[in-house]
Amino acid sequence: MPIRQFRKDSKKGGFDTWHLSDAEMLLNPLSFQAVGKTRGWREKTENTFESEHTCWQAYWTGFYGHLADGLTIEDALTLLT
Repeated sequence: MPIRQFRKDSKKGGFDTWHLSDAEMLLNPLSFQAVGKTRGWREKTENTFESEHTCWQAYWTGFYGHLADGLTIEDALTLLT
């Protein structure tokens, strides 16, 4: 379910992933940018571009950190709220 929801949120955020495998989607930074728009991943700074940019990157690198710690893809995606 988390992969399906991630895919839906990516499409809603402006990046359609229908043509990508799950692995390709999760490796693509555009997917995380789009999901960030949908889920409101924003830091509170005066520079809107910088806050949106750095925030999705934090989730992106955090996701891979969870995988490195031994979590499954599903469990790592569940932690991205």
